[in-house]
Amino acid sequence: NLTPHRAIWTLAAVSAVIGIFAVLFYLCGPAASEANDTALSDAQAGSFWYSFGVFKYSTAKDIPQSLLVVALASNFGTFLLYMLTNLIAIVAFVEHRTFNTFKHVVIPVFGLLANLVCMLFYLIGPIPGVVTGMSWKESYLALGIAVVWGIYGAWYFYSSSKSKGRTTLVGLKPEAALTGAPTP
Repeated sequence: NLTPHRAIWTLAAVSAVIGIFAVLFYLCGPAASEANDTALSDAQAGSFWYSFGVFKYSTAKDIPQSLLVVALASNFGTFLLYMLTNLIAIVAFVEHRTFNTFKHVVIPVFGLLANLVCMLFYLIGPIPGVVTGMSWKESYLALGIAVVWGIYGAWYFYSSSKSKGRTTLVGLKPEAALTGAPTP
């Protein structure tokens, strides 16, 4: 048990639930969209899943494309991870003996900004006229999933640290903050 087994099982359970819903909603009719709204009706949707009533066509066309939501949520988390990795590289090397401005500031700032632009695209892309055919449903649902996962992660980190008697935020002691002296 010297592994993060609880985290692995939690991630496995959450991933299984997300996977089941993603496949279920994908199988309900990924072709259901506003583009073919006039071509298909509830009676002639052409999918096995419509035939026994998983979703009517009119309902399926309003459901976000589930596999796209899962991909976008995963990408958002990856962009956030790389953005924070670049930020940490800047902080970690600022006083290191091998510090190089180009390697430890310029490149990480470029990586941080590139990942930030990719993350902002989730908000800008669905605006009508920016990207043709991009729906707000998938982007904002993916952002919602990422936010909920982040809140859960913060809560877990805080409660786990508190139960082990560890502090969650490390800062200057009040007297050190006034004198500018580093904390021991």
